[in-house]
Amino acid sequence: RRSGVRDEVPVEPIPEYVVDYTRDQAQLREELERDKLQQREMEERDIATESRLVVANGEREETSLMDQNGGPALAKGASLKEGECVVCLDAARTHLMHPCGHLSMCETCAGALMEKVLPKCPICRQDVDSVVKVWR
Repeated sequence: RRSGVRDEVPVEPIPEYVVDYTRDQAQLREELERDKLQQREMEERDIATESRLVVANGEREETSLMDQNGGPALAKGASLKEGECVVCLDAARTHLMHPCGHLSMCETCAGALMEKVLPKCPICRQDVDSVVKVWR
């Protein structure tokens, strides 16, 4: 061999199907990215719609539980007696809502309230952090 002289290797043209394959891969990658973006946008829209439904249902529930004076709505013909649970209208009020301070529920109803995801006071509809048993 002489220095500085290279052996020439014949270069064959790239077959058309290989070119098409690499072009197809690039197009598929672009389509995949577009699909992922569309999926994220749809998920965000679903979350926004779900949030609006939760708010709307909460407002509807709130208005159905309140009478015109802002107090708890009672079933037709029912009357709220002094010291009676505003939910079941059966047992004595023994539990105070925190932080609003309303003494409004019996132990059973207070326990059921706290099992909810977003418990609210049945009197003022303020979020309830905890309930406290009141001893008389």
